Amino acid sequence: MPWRSYEDSNRHLKLMGDLGKMTSVHFDIYNAKELAECVRNSDVVYNLIGRDYETKNYTFENVHVDAARHIARIAREEGVASLVQMSHINANENSPSGFFKTKAQAEVAAREEFPDVTIVRSADIYGHEDHTMLNLIGWLSNFPALPVPNGGKTIRRPVHVSDVATVLAGIAFDSTAAGKTYELFGPKAYTIDEIVDLWIELTRKPVTKAYPPKFLFETYSKFVDAISPYPKIHPDLIKRLHIDEEPTLAGARTLADGGVAKPKILDYAALEVVRRYRKHEDYHLPGRIPKPDEL
Repeated sequence: MPWRSYEDSNRHLKLMGDLGKMTSVHFDIYNAKELAECVRNSDVVYNLIGRDYETKNYTFENVHVDAARHIARIAREEGVASLVQMSHINANENSPSGFFKTKAQAEVAAREEFPDVTIVRSADIYGHEDHTMLNLIGWLSNFPALPVPNGGKTIRRPVHVSDVATVLAGIAFDSTAAGKTYELFGPKAYTIDEIVDLWIELTRKPVTKAYPPKFLFETYSKFVDAISPYPKIHPDLIKRLHIDEEPTLAGARTLADGGVAKPKILDYAALEVVRRYRKHEDYHLPGRIPKPDEL
């Protein structure tokens, strides 16, 4: 298990194998010897390294572009058969968001070093540990009024973490995936306002919404970013919350091509994530009931 964070960050992963079978291998993205040790004798390598925000130690360019280039080069030199580079559906070298810009640059860097790399572009992923979807709304709900960015008009195509994981796992056994690009997005498009309304409905919390102007969001995000080592909200996220999520590549593979015939729909899958935000007397109550054709 390659890891590059603090010592206890990967402790829970040891339970994924039998006792003593899971070995942690620490690495630095700039240390070729450590990277080689991580990927040596591997059939497939997944580069899932990414960061929502920049820190004093690592910029978006360091975490996304440099890491992608070095991992791809080492994987090629070590004879790895398949490399999968995780990206975002809004990756664009001309994007005002540094996150989206460097995700696009990472795709280019990986392909230059490993021409048959498989690129997986995902829309925002939701699940128990998401940072920019349902749990972000949960954090914002602690304000006197829940602030909704961009008047709630931004389009999102949320995709469930298990659907993305299914595609990623399947790529390892798909000989036709080499060199291809996947765009993974949920079956329904929502505005942020609709997602917030769904969150309020499912949590049964008496939340009032507010629509502050962008400059207030930006000012507050800079303050949080400056004082918190793990900011829940930061300037680049504000930029991303004003950019619609839409498929952009003609001919890109989708969830269906990756073996997910019936992707989860946010309306019905969100409850498993947001139930913990309910009061105890409402905890057991059901959420939305799917229609027969959506089962």
